Amino acid sequence: MSYFQATDGTTLYYRDHGDGPPIVLLSSQGLSSSMWQHLMVRLADRGFRCVALDRRGHGRSDDPGKGYDFDRFADDIRELLTLLDLRDVMLVGHSVGGAEAARYLTRHGRDRVSRLVLASTTLPFLARTADNPDGVPLAVMQATTDTGYEGPVANVSFPDVTGAVLARLGLAPTVGLGNAAMILLRARAALRAANPGAELPLLRVLAHHSQLSNVMQSRLPDDPAARARVYVGENGVLDDTLPYQAPPLAPSVRYNYVTAASSIPVLHALLPGAAPLLWSTPSPHGLPGGYPVRIAQGEVTLDLPPGVTEEQAVRFNQQQSQADGVEKIDDDGTVHFTEAAREAVAAVDPALAEPLEIGDLEARAAQLDAALR
Repeated sequence: MSYFQATDGTTLYYRDHGDGPPIVLLSSQGLSSSMWQHLMVRLADRGFRCVALDRRGHGRSDDPGKGYDFDRFADDIRELLTLLDLRDVMLVGHSVGGAEAARYLTRHGRDRVSRLVLASTTLPFLARTADNPDGVPLAVMQATTDTGYEGPVANVSFPDVTGAVLARLGLAPTVGLGNAAMILLRARAALRAANPGAELPLLRVLAHHSQLSNVMQSRLPDDPAARARVYVGENGVLDDTLPYQAPPLAPSVRYNYVTAASSIPVLHALLPGAAPLLWSTPSPHGLPGGYPVRIAQGEVTLDLPPGVTEEQAVRFNQQQSQADGVEKIDDDGTVHFTEAAREAVAAVDPALAEPLEIGDLEARAAQLDAALR
């Protein structure tokens, strides 16, 4: 077992597995480092050093009755990284762990962190206001900008839409995780089932989050325009039925496993010295929806099939975003909702589907919370 004593006297527990480029994993509220144990084993087998901290009051760490604020959480992380002399760290935060990661960067800078991954991020009060001058910036991407952080950032919080909103603000993450990559895995599974043992061809996926549910449950839309697009081979032969041919998966926690499996190759490829990767991901550099990409030396570029232009690919995903209720996104990041979305919430509170400006996020969230009580 591995413990260390924080500078305020609190004894904290951490897991430390493997050797190689370091990945530091920050857990959700109420959960300990055990939430990462299965992922840590897989990553260690792939040549990474995985470190996960039990937040104070969680797991095997002490409950000191003090230090339960994001400054102290960030200090605990800093002291662990210093103790282990970890550098070039990929910092991964899930839920409240994402808030810790954001505060770490704004408080301690980026000298030990080269990569940032935020999953289902929950942040403290975001807006810097007159009565909250020390607040975390409006978005975690603003936090990375404020600290001068220049490494890649991966976003798994509804990236097909949030990436596009952040792009309007000049804050686009490097790449998203899940969604199009999950559809890619489904297409690969269909090919393996049809041709066991055969070498898989190059697959390029052009698809949006709105299409994921049908793909996961193997429900082929009658309208070809609504289908995820998969291009097979170097020449990019379109097969828009392929991802729907894999065995159906009912909605469950297994979707999270598929998300993780589709994300690991991307995270690996973003690490220093990693081999180039041809994959498909959501929102590269803030584009709406998902695209085939090439990841090499920390850079993410489009790898569209022959005959498909970036303009055509973006237009396709903008059309698919309407099935997620998004009509358009203005240049200032304001989100406009479709008529179908407005009708869906009309009985709850019609104001919920009014155009959403970035500055109104906190108020709209409170409005939604009140409507659902």
